[in-house]
Amino acid sequence: MLQESILDGLEGVLGQSGTKAVLLNNNAGQCTDNPEEFHRQLYRIFKEGSLTLEEAIVNRLFQRLNVQCREKADFDFSKYVNHAKQLYLMRQKKLSNTMP
Repeated sequence: MLQESILDGLEGVLGQSGTKAVLLNNNAGQCTDNPEEFHRQLYRIFKEGSLTLEEAIVNRLFQRLNVQCREKADFDFSKYVNHAKQLYLMRQKKLSNTMP
């Protein structure tokens, strides 16, 4: 779900060719399972502009979870991704407990 959100968020801001360039040429595509490293790679490329990309990714991720994302002034990509992961795991656990 995170990888799909990364692709959607990047494409929404950079377009398809910009997304491919970022993911293929800058090692960012290899760290989509590690939010901290993904943030470092994006920041290395875009500096403060990485915040816009990360916010777009987080918004897509929370949309997939069907949860409203309330961004705070101290936005931290890794914290939002980890929070989304916890929400997802809680839902999965809840679903498995309701199945006969």
